[in-house]
Amino acid sequence: MQPAKTTTLSLPHLLRRVVGIYLGVGVFYLLGSPFFGFPLPTPLQMLELLLAVVLGSLLGVGFSWFWPLPAGRGWERVARTLLLSIPALGLGLTLQLLLQGPQAQQAIFLVFALAAWLASGFIARLPGEAKAAEQGKG
Repeated sequence: MQPAKTTTLSLPHLLRRVVGIYLGVGVFYLLGSPFFGFPLPTPLQMLELLLAVVLGSLLGVGFSWFWPLPAGRGWERVARTLLLSIPALGLGLTLQLLLQGPQAQQAIFLVFALAAWLASGFIARLPGEAKAAEQGKG
């Protein structure tokens, strides 16, 4: 039995989340250039970052559809985060190799994993759902 989702998958909400993540990452890379000595990203590299954010967010939303964010704190959240972040890092590394090759300028794999993790909270369970599910099993 699938738990009831508390957030509907609305495109405007997902787009706001993707744009917010991309703006945070983009500002980091643009401001990191003068402050930390990073090379200034080209428009193509900024598009690659946008692609990583979009694909990572889709992975996070897909993951949260099958395993919604638990209502309370606990080991379930830790296990859920590990089971999302390890494949997200691997998929992000593959994406980075496909887009930039072995001489990468940005950490696209970390951007991909960060976007997946932030978007995985898109769907959450209600606090009373866990108790109702346990009573239904017994």
